[in-house]
Amino acid sequence: MDFVQWLPALVATGMIGMIGAAFINSRAAFRTASSSNEIAVQSAALTARVSLHTTYATPRIKAVTDFLDAVQNGRGAPTLENLSKALTAYLTLRILAFEETNEAKDVTARAKALTENLRAMVENHHHVPAAPAETMLNELDSDTRNAEAEDQEQREAGTDMSTDRARAALRRTADLRAALDLLRELQRSGGVTEEGEADLHGLGACVGMPSLHLAVESPVVRTNRAQGRAMYREGNKRLSEDRQDFAEAVARWLNAGPQ
Repeated sequence: MDFVQWLPALVATGMIGMIGAAFINSRAAFRTASSSNEIAVQSAALTARVSLHTTYATPRIKAVTDFLDAVQNGRGAPTLENLSKALTAYLTLRILAFEETNEAKDVTARAKALTENLRAMVENHHHVPAAPAETMLNELDSDTRNAEAEDQEQREAGTDMSTDRARAALRRTADLRAALDLLRELQRSGGVTEEGEADLHGLGACVGMPSLHLAVESPVVRTNRAQGRAMYREGNKRLSEDRQDFAEAVARWLNAGPQ
């Protein structure tokens, strides 16, 4: 996606207009001043500045385009490869924003923030999908609640709970509840003892989940995953929110021209 297609999404008013207008208006101002200035020395200096501004504007707009494209690609597919491309584009942009002006410093600072937000997404992306242990726990929890609800419905409907079929259903519900309670207890304790693993394995086999003992995770693992997901969400949020500020900074930078 090119610069013209991507930047309007940054703000409802169309930030590309701000950036493009900044460059166009700046050049127009130079032309107007040049036509009204009859002093040879000032005219020559002005001509040189227009030439310098034009020369620098094109590669700078391309650098901004490449950077935003790389960041957007990285946000859509947060991989190390795409992060590397965004960092390369950022370094190019930083080189072109070499002046010690407030406008140049603002652009590089905001570009750096965007790359760091992308880095947070990339480095924590592996925490986003549900872990196998989470999937098993959620499945067990759902099966237990459904079984208990079904048993209660049968009682309320006046079903004879002493039949072989009813007793089998009750036993399965009891095994599900026992397995869920044991799993949660082992989660809180932070590990699986040999006895606890054997009990959980046996209960898991009874309810059709023979690998249930693998669902036990330490509090540290779960905390790290929760923190990683929070960092991923924050990075994604900041990428979305900070693009507008970056676009406004680029407009000011292009308007100022090289100093």
